[in-house]
Amino acid sequence: MWNASDWEYDTSNEDSVSIALITGAGGKLYFINTETDEHLDFTYSVLSVGASKGSVFNIAKSLVSTPSGGIEKVRVRPNHSFDLHHFPCKGVVISGGITAGIFTPSFIDDSGANVSFLGFGVDPLMFAWVPVWGRFSSILPSGGVSIGMLQCNAAQSYKTVPDALNANVG
Repeated sequence: MWNASDWEYDTSNEDSVSIALITGAGGKLYFINTETDEHLDFTYSVLSVGASKGSVFNIAKSLVSTPSGGIEKVRVRPNHSFDLHHFPCKGVVISGGITAGIFTPSFIDDSGANVSFLGFGVDPLMFAWVPVWGRFSSILPSGGVSIGMLQCNAAQSYKTVPDALNANVG
């Protein structure tokens, strides 16, 4: 049984290149603990294989400002947590997406959409997972599904300091 944690997927940024059945990607994932306002983020890379329809070659990109979100909270195995001491780690990504491309026919940024399952830890078992969705831009139209190995680098954790009104201003 997997337990819901207080962590939620916040956003990401990613660059990827696909050639035939192979995709290489890299970027940064951002998570937030909704109870403590703690943030956790880390860079990652993915090498995946899958089936696609459309362009044999494609380049895609998403920014932290590109719409994305978690479908539900990060799930953790009993007696495990989602925190700094689990990173770096390996994991798995299962993803499906479709895009109209920015050159033809749409000429629209963020014309792509995907849904992904991110599993963290494969040594010996996953300690956490989360399903996410996101928009992205790509150069050409295509669609497909893939499975890949995720390499997560060391994470950083921090809290956002709220702006305080200066009593001397005013």
